[in-house]
Amino acid sequence: MFAGTHDRPARSSSGEHVSIGSMLSQGDDGGFKGPGIFFYTKGMPVMLLDNLLTPFKLVNERIGTAVDVVIDPNSEVLELNDQYICSCPPACVIVQYSEPTGLTFPGLPPNQHPFFPYV
Repeated sequence: MFAGTHDRPARSSSGEHVSIGSMLSQGDDGGFKGPGIFFYTKGMPVMLLDNLLTPFKLVNERIGTAVDVVIDPNSEVLELNDQYICSCPPACVIVQYSEPTGLTFPGLPPNQHPFFPYV
Protein backbone atom coordinates (compact mmCIF):
# COMPACT_ATOMS: atom_id res chain seq x y z
CA MET A 1 0.00 0.00 0.00
CA PHE A 2 1.53 3.34 -1.08
CA ALA A 3 0.54 6.95 -0.57
CA GLY A 4 -0.94 8.36 -3.79
CA THR A 5 0.46 11.50 -5.42
CA HIS A 6 -2.59 12.94 -7.14
CA ASP A 7 -4.07 16.12 -5.70
CA ARG A 8 -2.79 15.64 -2.20
CA PRO A 9 -0.43 18.01 -0.42
CA ALA A 10 3.18 16.83 -0.29
CA ARG A 11 3.36 18.16 3.25
CA SER A 12 0.87 18.89 5.96
CA SER A 13 0.04 22.47 6.95
CA SER A 14 2.72 22.22 9.64
CA GLY A 15 5.38 21.55 6.97
CA GLU A 16 5.80 17.88 7.89
CA HIS A 17 5.32 14.96 5.51
CA VAL A 18 1.78 13.60 5.37
CA SER A 19 1.58 10.83 7.97
CA ILE A 20 0.37 7.32 7.26
CA GLY A 21 -2.38 7.86 9.86
CA SER A 22 -3.73 10.98 8.14
CA MET A 23 -3.51 9.27 4.76
CA LEU A 24 -5.58 6.31 6.00
CA SER A 25 -8.17 8.57 7.65
CA GLN A 26 -9.25 10.19 4.36
CA GLY A 27 -12.83 9.22 3.62
CA ASP A 28 -14.70 9.13 0.31
CA ASP A 29 -16.17 12.56 1.02
CA GLY A 30 -12.77 14.20 1.58
CA GLY A 31 -11.36 17.10 -0.39
CA PHE A 32 -8.98 14.94 -2.44
CA LYS A 33 -9.92 13.66 -5.89
CA GLY A 34 -9.81 9.88 -5.81
CA PRO A 35 -8.14 7.71 -3.19
CA GLY A 36 -4.91 8.82 -1.54
CA ILE A 37 -3.67 5.25 -1.51
CA PHE A 38 -2.23 3.08 -4.29
CA PHE A 39 -2.75 -0.61 -3.52
CA TYR A 40 -0.12 -2.79 -5.20
CA THR A 41 -0.42 -6.55 -5.56
CA LYS A 42 2.07 -8.55 -7.60
CA GLY A 43 0.25 -9.92 -10.64
CA MET A 44 -2.49 -7.27 -10.68
CA PRO A 45 -3.69 -6.09 -14.09
CA VAL A 46 -2.79 -2.52 -15.05
CA MET A 47 -3.94 -0.38 -17.97
CA LEU A 48 -2.37 2.65 -19.62
CA LEU A 49 -4.65 5.67 -19.63
CA ASP A 50 -2.66 7.73 -22.17
CA ASN A 51 -0.74 7.21 -25.37
CA LEU A 52 2.84 7.20 -24.05
CA LEU A 53 4.92 5.81 -26.92
CA THR A 54 2.73 4.92 -29.88
CA PRO A 55 5.56 3.43 -32.04
CA PHE A 56 6.25 0.96 -29.21
CA LYS A 57 2.58 0.06 -28.67
CA LEU A 58 2.45 1.76 -25.26
CA VAL A 59 -0.96 3.26 -25.94
CA ASN A 60 -4.21 4.09 -24.16
CA GLU A 61 -6.02 0.96 -22.89
CA ARG A 62 -2.98 -1.33 -23.27
CA ILE A 63 -3.22 -3.92 -20.50
CA GLY A 64 -0.27 -5.50 -18.72
CA THR A 65 0.57 -7.17 -15.42
CA ALA A 66 2.41 -5.55 -12.52
CA VAL A 67 5.32 -7.86 -11.70
CA ASP A 68 7.46 -5.79 -9.34
CA VAL A 69 7.68 -2.47 -7.53
CA VAL A 70 10.63 -0.35 -6.41
CA ILE A 71 10.10 1.32 -3.04
CA ASP A 72 11.17 4.96 -2.77
CA PRO A 73 14.26 5.05 -0.51
CA ASN A 74 12.76 8.06 1.34
CA SER A 75 9.59 6.16 2.22
CA GLU A 76 8.65 5.18 5.76
CA VAL A 77 7.73 1.49 5.63
CA LEU A 78 5.40 -0.07 8.17
CA GLU A 79 5.00 -3.87 8.16
CA LEU A 80 1.67 -5.36 9.26
CA ASN A 81 1.27 -9.15 9.00
CA ASP A 82 3.19 -9.59 5.72
CA GLN A 83 1.63 -6.40 4.31
CA TYR A 84 3.56 -3.16 3.88
CA ILE A 85 2.39 0.45 4.11
CA CYS A 86 4.69 3.02 2.50
CA SER A 87 4.51 6.77 3.10
CA CYS A 88 5.64 7.67 -0.44
CA PRO A 89 4.49 6.53 -3.88
CA PRO A 90 6.60 3.75 -5.42
CA ALA A 91 9.74 4.89 -7.22
CA CYS A 92 8.61 2.71 -10.12
CA VAL A 93 6.31 -0.17 -11.03
CA ILE A 94 7.53 -2.87 -13.44
CA VAL A 95 4.81 -3.93 -15.89
CA GLN A 96 4.98 -7.02 -18.08
CA TYR A 97 3.18 -7.30 -21.41
CA SER A 98 2.22 -10.50 -23.20
CA GLU A 99 4.28 -9.48 -26.26
CA PRO A 100 7.52 -7.49 -26.48
CA THR A 101 7.01 -3.91 -27.65
CA GLY A 102 10.45 -3.38 -29.21
CA LEU A 103 11.47 -1.08 -26.34
CA THR A 104 14.09 -2.57 -24.02
CA PHE A 105 15.58 -1.57 -20.68
CA PRO A 106 18.89 -2.87 -19.25
CA GLY A 107 18.34 -5.65 -16.72
CA LEU A 108 14.70 -6.29 -17.72
CA PRO A 109 13.26 -8.87 -20.12
CA PRO A 110 12.09 -7.34 -23.45
CA ASN A 111 8.41 -7.53 -22.47
CA GLN A 112 8.84 -5.65 -19.14
CA HIS A 113 8.82 -1.86 -18.74
CA PRO A 114 9.35 0.45 -15.74
CA PHE A 115 6.71 3.12 -15.13
CA PHE A 116 7.49 6.09 -12.90
CA PRO A 117 4.95 8.27 -11.06
CA TYR A 118 4.36 11.79 -12.26
CA VAL A 119 6.21 14.34 -10.15
